[in-house]
Amino acid sequence: MREGTSRVYSPPESFIQKHQKTQRLCPYLHHWPLAYFTASKWLQNYAYHADIGIWIFVLSTVMTLIIALIPISYHAIKAALTNPVVSLRYE
Repeated sequence: MREGTSRVYSPPESFIQKHQKTQRLCPYLHHWPLAYFTASKWLQNYAYHADIGIWIFVLSTVMTLIIALIPISYHAIKAALTNPVVSLRYE
């Protein structure tokens, strides 16, 4: 009964996936300017200046998302491949 009710009242999968993507990307996009400003001010104190490019922020965001998606994908595939009869037997 509970599973049928949640299927009726839950939003479609595409909405959930779209919402999760925006939730993952928004903090990065909001904090990039703050990180750039702070790092550039900090690096100005040194005798040898290093320029900060946008590629540092893009690379760190991509690496973080990849590291986060590996266990999520593993558990999603594991849940998709399990037999539902086995899980329903113990409920």
